[in-house]
Amino acid sequence: MARYERIVNHVATTLNGAINDTVTSITVNNAASWPTEGDYRLRVGSEVVQVTSRAANVLTVVRGVDGTTAASHSDADTIEPVITATGLETYFNHAVGYTSRTRDSRLRDIDGNTLTAADWSFDNQASSFLENNPDGTISLISEETDTSGATLNVVYKAAPTPPYTVTACFQVGPGMKWGANATTAGLLVRENSTGEFINVACNLSATWGVNRWNSPTSFSAAVSGSLAPEAHSPFFWMQIEDDNTDLFWRGSYDGLNFFELGTEGRTAFMAGGPDQVGFQIAERAMGTTLPHGPRHEVNIRSWEEV
Repeated sequence: MARYERIVNHVATTLNGAINDTVTSITVNNAASWPTEGDYRLRVGSEVVQVTSRAANVLTVVRGVDGTTAASHSDADTIEPVITATGLETYFNHAVGYTSRTRDSRLRDIDGNTLTAADWSFDNQASSFLENNPDGTISLISEETDTSGATLNVVYKAAPTPPYTVTACFQVGPGMKWGANATTAGLLVRENSTGEFINVACNLSATWGVNRWNSPTSFSAAVSGSLAPEAHSPFFWMQIEDDNTDLFWRGSYDGLNFFELGTEGRTAFMAGGPDQVGFQIAERAMGTTLPHGPRHEVNIRSWEEV
């Protein structure tokens, strides 16, 4: 899962065994009240550690964070949740930055570089184009007049070296087609050598789905086991994880709580495995119907690679 900051109730416990200043696996006596995923911060002595996962009473941690220094600690020392400035900033960057309609957005690659329209290439550009917005978001815009059919406008860039997770927030823009043959938009992984890709897309009429494509104009098949919960929202989050063995697709309505949509081996469809990531919009629009037709768009409000 993508990492995000958690706010944890103040329930203290004690260390189960002494630790030195380098170990990153800490056993405590009772961690049942703490989350198993997401990041949160604990204080032991003068040191703050960042918990990245929990399995029963074993914590995986980053040592000496938030300006503190890693140190040795004794058996039965108290370890307890703590709120820090860095933790709060990280929390609000996710919980507020992803959902706000006014806050400047963050589109970053795995190295922290800002992404703009110039960083993407097109597959089946047709009459579509990318547009940089003043708030840092990027819009994928199509001016096709087709109101049916299976044709996509795809943009892509190089993927990070696996394992990685990409999480993106999409905002439905004007002119998107609802109802029968509704417009779709979503996140994808692509194989450069063949042009094949798999996308997790939201059908703006009702559902989500994970689909294989031979090309932007040639649909292959739905990924077995993909789910389709109701959508009906102008904002939606999508996530693709490549752990170098399998691909996982997830969706969310708030950017924090994700549900599984499907999974399969990373070479089950693309023989060489995906080496690009991107997003797409369907050419299906309102035709020439006013006020927006034929222009329709989706806005990428956030993009995170970890």
